Amino acid sequence: MTKISLPDGFDKLVRLVVKDDPMSRRSIPTETEDICSEFVYYVLLDENRSDADVHYLYDLLDTWGLLDMDVVLRLRGKWKEMAERICTSKMLKISGRKRGVLSRFIIPQNLWDTTQCLVDLADYFVKKNICHKVLLERTQTPSDCNNLIAEIAYPNSPHHIRNIGLTKTILWLHGLGVASQHCPPSRQSRAFIFEDVERQRGKIPYIEWDTYWPWRNKVENVAKYLSVTVRDISKAAWYYKSSQSLLAQFRAGLKWKLTPEVLIRYINENYKNLLQYASELTDIDKVDNLRVDLKAFVNAIC
Repeated sequence: MTKISLPDGFDKLVRLVVKDDPMSRRSIPTETEDICSEFVYYVLLDENRSDADVHYLYDLLDTWGLLDMDVVLRLRGKWKEMAERICTSKMLKISGRKRGVLSRFIIPQNLWDTTQCLVDLADYFVKKNICHKVLLERTQTPSDCNNLIAEIAYPNSPHHIRNIGLTKTILWLHGLGVASQHCPPSRQSRAFIFEDVERQRGKIPYIEWDTYWPWRNKVENVAKYLSVTVRDISKAAWYYKSSQSLLAQFRAGLKWKLTPEVLIRYINENYKNLLQYASELTDIDKVDNLRVDLKAFVNAIC
């Protein structure tokens, strides 16, 4: 196979993912509510909302029971009013980053889009009888997974869930331990291919349905080169590019010094394993301290 130029240490980061955060640890839950909850998390994921922001938002709404499928089905359009009331009340007691997350979430159009998406998702689960048994049957082969993704995410599908595309659908399936041959065209995966594999700079292109397969094949080439799955590459890209994003607000060029090799050294010196690092990367109360610490570490060794 032709040699592929990758950033220093990316192969090691992939091996760390396979060791500490493998897909084999995931499986389709037996309870339908848990299957739906896994999807709801990705409903809240947004291009301009970090994983730490999403975790905070999810935990807040979940505490009030607003993310339960039966509650969404009962409230339907009134879900927007309930969510707005809860967030507005919470904003009176908080400040800083958390307040910013909620203030952006309750912008009328944003909140209405989320409401419609959740209602569509709950309706889809009911109409298609989504459960453990059904998902096992519908994800047995790569072709089965392709059909399920298209049914949910393709805009012209009669069962398309509003505001759900390739990224959220594939991330959901990865969370269930299936569809390892697919890569979510998330900002992290797209940045990895564009900046680190193709060695380009500038605006990172979006990936739509007509460009997904050629782009996925690029990820697959990396996966074959390293003898892992496409999912493993996407997960390693998430750790790497999410960490680089923490440094993007600092002086120009600092994030490029955070290679996978440097990131692995930082993780090895400060955490028991990759999952402990991920828990801070996705915790709104810890991620800003992580950002400062990571900056100091990169400045000290580079």
